Amino acid sequence: MLLGLFLWLCEVALTLTKAKEFVPQPMDSNQESFDRSLTHNVFSGKRKDEMPDFKINKTVFWKGSQLHSWDSELTHFQNSQTILLLRRGKVHISFDNGDKWSIVDEIQEHIDSIVIDKFHEERAIAYGQPRSYKHNNDGFNMYLTENRGQTWRKILLNLPDDVWWCSFSTHPFEKNYLLLNCGMRNSRNFREAAYISRDGGRNFSTILPPKEILSSLESSVYCDFAASSKDSNFAKESAYCIYSIAEDMTEENSIEIGLTNMTEGNASTDQRILFYTADMGRTTHAVEKLKDYSVLEMYILPACILITTEDTERSNNEVWISNDGGDFQKAMLPEEFDNFQFIGVTDAKVLGRTLLELQTSLHRDTQSALLTLDALGANLTSYNPFPDDALARAFIQNSKSHNGTLWGDFFFRLDSDNLQISKSKVSFDQGTTWSNLRVVDRLNNYSHLFGCDVRNTDDCSLQIDSDYEIPIYESSIGLVVTGFVGSNKTSGCFWERRRSQTFMSKDGGVTWEVLFDFPIKSLCSSSEDVLVALPSKELENEEESYSVCSHMTISSSEIYISRDRGQTWGNYTLGKSGISSPWTTTFQSSNSRVFFGVSEIDGFHAHDVLYTIDF
Repeated sequence: MLLGLFLWLCEVALTLTKAKEFVPQPMDSNQESFDRSLTHNVFSGKRKDEMPDFKINKTVFWKGSQLHSWDSELTHFQNSQTILLLRRGKVHISFDNGDKWSIVDEIQEHIDSIVIDKFHEERAIAYGQPRSYKHNNDGFNMYLTENRGQTWRKILLNLPDDVWWCSFSTHPFEKNYLLLNCGMRNSRNFREAAYISRDGGRNFSTILPPKEILSSLESSVYCDFAASSKDSNFAKESAYCIYSIAEDMTEENSIEIGLTNMTEGNASTDQRILFYTADMGRTTHAVEKLKDYSVLEMYILPACILITTEDTERSNNEVWISNDGGDFQKAMLPEEFDNFQFIGVTDAKVLGRTLLELQTSLHRDTQSALLTLDALGANLTSYNPFPDDALARAFIQNSKSHNGTLWGDFFFRLDSDNLQISKSKVSFDQGTTWSNLRVVDRLNNYSHLFGCDVRNTDDCSLQIDSDYEIPIYESSIGLVVTGFVGSNKTSGCFWERRRSQTFMSKDGGVTWEVLFDFPIKSLCSSSEDVLVALPSKELENEEESYSVCSHMTISSSEIYISRDRGQTWGNYTLGKSGISSPWTTTFQSSNSRVFFGVSEIDGFHAHDVLYTIDF
């Protein structure tokens, strides 16, 4: 007991007396940490003076007696040497690309996340909830910088006491416009309210529904800016909102989850009414054409606003489209989808047009369809690239580095029990045709890992693992994904977890080869030729690691380095042991520098460490 008390006092003393500045300490990159047994190891057999010329620095941010996973965020401002690191609720900042770090003194409360404004690159917002010793949440805090972290100011929200969390939106054109959607909780109910600022967060006002629909019952308001991107066609001053009314608005039927029902002339459980403001919340108006309908979903896209509704009898669902933000027109759906129960919308310009997914039911005998909305936001057209299969769902995204290339994960129904399989596919003509991902194993080195013959691409192809980012890495050097080779992926109660490998394509996705016979968590490049990979710890050899708790594993902290665009690799161990977690930080910055964060163990103590690797 005395030893435990002593360690706790030491930890407190370190916290109270620690320096505000954190300076990296150099390490010897030529030390015997390279794994020389690795197959095709570019470092094998080399003398120390022939080792790759890279330098490693180590910065310790925290020391203590308790083990913690490295739950952190590391992000940077574009075209800048400034980097932000969020660790244990504290915001650290470096103005010299990680050479020196300091704590942001202006931020006094606990911070949960930092977001760089996607529309205004010099601005960042830090937000979170205070933490007490009992881990109770109390209020919501926001801090803002408009000069890449040089100075920060607290946003004085003056919100009700029961606000426990807020999401926020910034405006693509007007820097001073901020929109908050806040959740409020008391002993019985959950509800939302929307707040808008026209002066950069110095003052906020509540967005209220128009008087003609205002109810004395428990209610919520959720809003979005009409201008959702730099490509938006809508007025800068406009926002659209859903007013949700319920007699007993519990968390289960809150605005984001519940279905709707409206009785004419009476507000009943889960009535949701669409309204808008054309002057940033000063005045609000109901959408007259939709006042007799209850809103299911609202999608604000760059070229149109799409609303789904149901009628008073809950018997007929509709899709409404507005191209100017004012007049909503009913979309003509295929006859078999007059009463759909589910809709998903993807507007990433993946097909040169908006993609809609409809289902008639979430149970057996589900009918599904993909529809596309043209660029003018007026006409819906059926989209089925696989007419011989029962297509259920689709996830499609653009390639960032190859124009016209799309990645797709398509789900197909097998029988009336709603068992589904999915297949990974690629399109090189903007979705007109799709093909399987072809794996090449010229020397037959990896056939023992495959569940089929890769020479028959129709029945044996690469299936991308949806547990990982798709793709993990994408540039002119090549494409990298994590997945496995098989005929398809099964879903539902028959799901079988398969061991994944890492694959690379150097021809834009036409063919793929095994890069590693294990999955990697992420990959980045520090120059045109140098690649750095971080292995996933999920499938580590159980003999080399042991469980600390359900989400942390103690294992060696290693990285893989290639100096020839992925042809040959060597690995390097950073520290004796570390705690891996889903939030391990790896990051590629400017000036040929890679960052890697981990919690390390040294005897009975844990250190929060950030490594920088310079090539």
